[in-house]
Amino acid sequence: MSHIDAEASQEAVLQVVLQGVTQIPHLVSVHLNETELGKIAFGGQAQGKASFFLPTGLIKPGANQVTLTAEAGVSDVSLVDYIRLTYSHSTTADNNRLKLTAIAEQHITIYGFTSDQIRLVDVTDHAAVQEITGSISKCDDRFALSVTVPGGGQSTLLAFTDDQTKRPEAITANAPSNWRKTNGGADLIIIHHGMSAAVAPLIAARQRQGLSVDVVDVEDIFDEFSFGEKSPQAIKAFLVFAETTWKKKPQYLLIVGDASYDPKNYLGFGDIDLVPTRLIDTNYMEAASDDWFADFDNDGVPELAVGRLPAKTEQDAAAMISRLVAYEDSSPANEAVLVADLNDGFNFEDANVSLKRLLPANIKAVEIKRGELGESARPELIAAINRGQCIVNYTGHGSVDQWHGSLLTNGDASTLTNQEHLSLFVMMTCLNGYFADPAIDSLAEALMKAPRGGAIAAWASSAMTLPNAQTVVNQELFRQLFNNRLIRIGMAVRAAKRSITDHEVRQTWILLGDPTMRLKR
Repeated sequence: MSHIDAEASQEAVLQVVLQGVTQIPHLVSVHLNETELGKIAFGGQAQGKASFFLPTGLIKPGANQVTLTAEAGVSDVSLVDYIRLTYSHSTTADNNRLKLTAIAEQHITIYGFTSDQIRLVDVTDHAAVQEITGSISKCDDRFALSVTVPGGGQSTLLAFTDDQTKRPEAITANAPSNWRKTNGGADLIIIHHGMSAAVAPLIAARQRQGLSVDVVDVEDIFDEFSFGEKSPQAIKAFLVFAETTWKKKPQYLLIVGDASYDPKNYLGFGDIDLVPTRLIDTNYMEAASDDWFADFDNDGVPELAVGRLPAKTEQDAAAMISRLVAYEDSSPANEAVLVADLNDGFNFEDANVSLKRLLPANIKAVEIKRGELGESARPELIAAINRGQCIVNYTGHGSVDQWHGSLLTNGDASTLTNQEHLSLFVMMTCLNGYFADPAIDSLAEALMKAPRGGAIAAWASSAMTLPNAQTVVNQELFRQLFNNRLIRIGMAVRAAKRSITDHEVRQTWILLGDPTMRLKR
């Protein structure tokens, strides 16, 4: 806190608003600077709210610490919605800026500016901001602005020096677009953000295969379908328009660019929400769902085959697309590695036995069972991947950046050397496809970006789900891929999802890769 008005008659107020997570009664004590203010009692997943009036002198200039303590046991879990401290501030600028309220005809002097280039604006009505002229004087080594407030009633004022004004990072001329045409159409729609040069080789490759391609910058979609506002809903509106009005209906959607659950970069990990995903609620968490864009009937299965190249930069995209183009001319691998976790709560080994039966005769099954091999499972797995696999299939427990027991991790992905035989990674586990985390790459992303090997594509979950439906969808994917040499991977994924009714598995399994790719086998 800065510039506290010690002579103010109005008490300071601390507001604390919490959100219950666990379904039990919550009891949270609130301390400010080691002084207990009281407790907040609330139940289940309701909000817990409290306002505490603070004695004079309890808040101090500089750092003040609020401590929240859950007192109803280890299951007393809640989130912080917000903590707000309202106190009387002196008319002294903080870092050459001060927002305050004043009434008409009140004479005020605002102190503490380091420059005499001071401006004062009335921002009471944001649609009719008015600048107010005052007098500027020197006060010790600082400057002050004095003014008599005009108008009637109470006004909200903003005082600042010229060095505090915001300036755009960049200005780019808009290139007009017309994606609301009805006489167009293409087999494949590629949506990107400023990566047209990177996607050019893939467009050429797919056109040589007879697919027609439309390439759309996501900014044009925002301009035409959400009045310029960045929104996942705009992408869906565009795809609905294409599906219902274009003469040639699209079959495939490839998104080129990463997404983030922190689209405005509040966390400071970078502006990487290039083509936003849709965040949906599941039983256990909020998760990303790219298939939502093309799921026009809301059954969890998209009407288009959807994939994403999770590139943060144009260089990332160019590298992934170079691998895709080279994959078309590579020789097929004659092995598929089936990896099973410990049978911890589910028989993962049995799930892989069913997959083994679905492999064609020309592909050898390499089974790696963590329950049998223990610590030697990891080096055997890495050696098998480096040898070259058609598919690497994992059934078991996992998290964002690893398989259970560190069987395979992001660090391992960076060391893989299977560049000549990139694999399709099928990950029947939790969170390996959690690509919207701005702080860390998911394992699927790490494999897609591995410099000397890794994945040509990865099918993985952005959520936490149970293994029963995963096993069924896994088997159907194998049937689709190995019963039809010409099937494109996106269509195989769609068909696999139709084999189950579990809505969350349908929605949250993400194809990180090109849906028009065919598996080399």
